[in-house]
Amino acid sequence: MSEELLATDPRRWAKPAHPDEPQNRMPFHDLLGMWPREVAGGKAVIELTVGPQHLRAGTILHGGVFAALLDAAQGMAAASLAPPDHDLVTAQLGLNFIRPARVGDALIALGEVQHAGRKTAVTRGEIRSSNGTLLATGTATLLYLPMDTGVENGEKLRRMD
Repeated sequence: MSEELLATDPRRWAKPAHPDEPQNRMPFHDLLGMWPREVAGGKAVIELTVGPQHLRAGTILHGGVFAALLDAAQGMAAASLAPPDHDLVTAQLGLNFIRPARVGDALIALGEVQHAGRKTAVTRGEIRSSNGTLLATGTATLLYLPMDTGVENGEKLRRMD
């Protein structure tokens, strides 16, 4: 689907921008409908309301959406403690699925840094329903990478290979 069609198609998955949203939105988060609510001091809270586009065959949330939500929460938590002029990338992500989620469920993901060093961060995360039921837990190891200013993203990724 072209970017123009995605931007005008009423079936698109992302919600409209909110005036109180962070300025550094990620297109992938928009695509899934993830909304950061708090990001600071080694913690992050992200919300997502399950829609039909998030389901696997059947009526439950696809595990990849759980994984993406946990990765985002833990990554944003680690990013809040990143050294100056550093980006980060997930090196390891582990998760445990506990209960399913269904269409209409409001999910709240919490990411929290357990250790932040000069080159890596170790985090833990969980996803709960809006009534507090634990749905999934996870851990991650993230690598801090120096930013290469003045280089386009595609070129930077090619250099990392």
